[in-house]
Amino acid sequence: MFFYAFAIGSYESKIIDDIIEEIHGIIPKVLDVSDNIVGMDSRLETLISSLNIHLNGVRMVGVYGLGGIGKTTIITTLHNKISNRFRSISFLTNVREESTKDFGILKLKQLLDDTLGDRLSSEKILVFLDDIDDSRQLEHLVGKHSWFGHGSRIVITTRKKYLLRAHGVDYMYEVDKLNNVEALQLFCSYAFKQHLPKKGYRDLSIHIVQYANGLPLALKVLGSLLFRKEVKDWKSELRKLE
Repeated sequence: MFFYAFAIGSYESKIIDDIIEEIHGIIPKVLDVSDNIVGMDSRLETLISSLNIHLNGVRMVGVYGLGGIGKTTIITTLHNKISNRFRSISFLTNVREESTKDFGILKLKQLLDDTLGDRLSSEKILVFLDDIDDSRQLEHLVGKHSWFGHGSRIVITTRKKYLLRAHGVDYMYEVDKLNNVEALQLFCSYAFKQHLPKKGYRDLSIHIVQYANGLPLALKVLGSLLFRKEVKDWKSELRKLE
């Protein structure tokens, strides 16, 4: 039996590196998203349309809404849907929280630079900034349209609409609360692991959904809390809520 060892020169090594980079571009990392997503299709369709990915200019899109409304879930799903159409991607999470730490914004900027490097201004890239709450974060992290290569898209989430307007984003998308049908479906997916209430729980489910007021996070928390609980436990929890 013979074994062969091949020496790889710098030219061949560069070809391999280029192939690996190309594969990464074709098959980007998929981020974790809950399986229990309700009402996502129409919201995602609107957001993708607002990005105008087919156009060559740089475009910034802001996603705003109440805390717990599902902004992070929407942009994570968006990432998984469109990331294969960009050369490089950066997804910065919990920007508000990270910025409060020592040298927080500087560290986030360094992370962005480390991830994208020279490609920031030379390639078609996709950047996500999740949970912005201060104009300085926008100024330091995504600054001006001219920072980015042609075709790049920057997606920003915040609870503060005025920050998006002041920064001059190209489009602002408000995440609405779930309607009653969507809210009940989401709640049931956590409380019963199905889309409808079980027998004997319908009225209680409707009361709890009304209390959650269309906020996905509240529906998930309450549904998980009541999973496999008896009717008497549901009534007890409902009394606490009221």
